[in-house]
Amino acid sequence: MAETTNRDPELARTLLRRREVLGAVCDGTGDKRTIVDQLDIPRSTLDDVMRELSDAGLVRYADGEWVPTTVGRCARDIHEAYVERIAGLAGAAAVLEPLSDADIDPAMLDGCTVLEPDAVLPDRNVTAFTERVRDATSLQGLVPQALAGHVPSVHEEMIGDPEMTTELVFDTAVYDELLELYPERTAVALEHDAITMYRAPLDTEYGLWIADGDSVGIIVYAGGGARGIIMNDSDAAVEWALERFRAARDRAEEAPAE
Repeated sequence: MAETTNRDPELARTLLRRREVLGAVCDGTGDKRTIVDQLDIPRSTLDDVMRELSDAGLVRYADGEWVPTTVGRCARDIHEAYVERIAGLAGAAAVLEPLSDADIDPAMLDGCTVLEPDAVLPDRNVTAFTERVRDATSLQGLVPQALAGHVPSVHEEMIGDPEMTTELVFDTAVYDELLELYPERTAVALEHDAITMYRAPLDTEYGLWIADGDSVGIIVYAGGGARGIIMNDSDAAVEWALERFRAARDRAEEAPAE
């Protein structure tokens, strides 16, 4: 069987130009008059569009109406998924802007929720993290930087729930700084049976957490605060985050009780 490797750029261009009409046909609107009214386009223009879609193998005329071909329906679905992923990337662009070339998997941005600072309360987005900590029964994370003002509240959430287990990998310098700033809180955390703290040099430019093994968040730092938070609960995003966490944990050493 011959292998087809040719990529036809014209198909992609046709899909981009005629996506609204193809979408209407895929959604069951096969009558031209209905499409004209629905999309508010001239009948003569629609005739040209249908001819173009038919020539591209995306639609066909059957039993008095236009219907999508298998290729047409698949093309519409692929294009919609692409547009959704680009929308996620565009929504996260302002938050990701400070990062040089971070190795964030596209799955983290596909269908993500983006929280940017509030104009009145700049650190309001960080409360999303503390709320996830409050609701979680397990928490894993990478801590390349820390927002000192939020350390007490996060600490209370971690030690206040007897059913919560926590594993955190701190950048060595950050761990040493927190130990100096909060010696008593650090000692309590180290002695807690359900909290394990590690330290290692971390080269990541963002903080990372996984809550209950099914929800992921990254914190991008800038200007001494949180530039923004990106959250996702897809299986692919969780798998990527767990791989990142486990790789860092495997290189780290467990922090000893002082």
